[in-house]
Amino acid sequence: MDCLHLKGIRGYGYTGALPEEQILGQWFEVNLWLYLDLVPAGQSVCAD
Repeated sequence: MDCLHLKGIRGYGYTGALPEEQILGQWFEVNLWLYLDLVPAGQSVCAD
């Protein structure tokens, strides 16, 4: 099993229950771990 770790993905968005949150916005940061089998993808690569 392979693991891709993407960290520090940042974006600015407008969300929230309070009006101030929807006007001012805020930064969001995501850390993501993906566990998947990359063998089929590696075998499908065409090398010239």
